[in-house]
Amino acid sequence: MKSFGSRDLENFVKKFNFTFHSISSSHHAKYYPPKSRISTDPSRPFFQFQLGRKTYDPHSASRYISQLKKLGLTKEEIEKNI
Repeated sequence: MKSFGSRDLENFVKKFNFTFHSISSSHHAKYYPPKSRISTDPSRPFFQFQLGRKTYDPHSASRYISQLKKLGLTKEEIEKNI
C-alpha cells in the first residue's frame, strides 16, 4: 500500500460521494457515506480523519483503511483510488 495524506483521503471520499458533515476543533473532518453503502459497524456510521497531514504513519493509514472497509468499500476500490 502506498503512503497517503489527508489531501488524498479528502479527494477519495469526494470521489465516492461521501457527504461532508463537519470539522472538529482538533482538525478532524467527518464525512458520511452514501446511502448505497452498507456499514458493518452501526455504532460508527461515518468516516473521520485528521486534516493537515502530508503522509500518515503506517498505523494510522491502516486504521483509516479498516474504517473505509467497514463502511462498505472493498480493499481493491481503496487501493486503486487512494
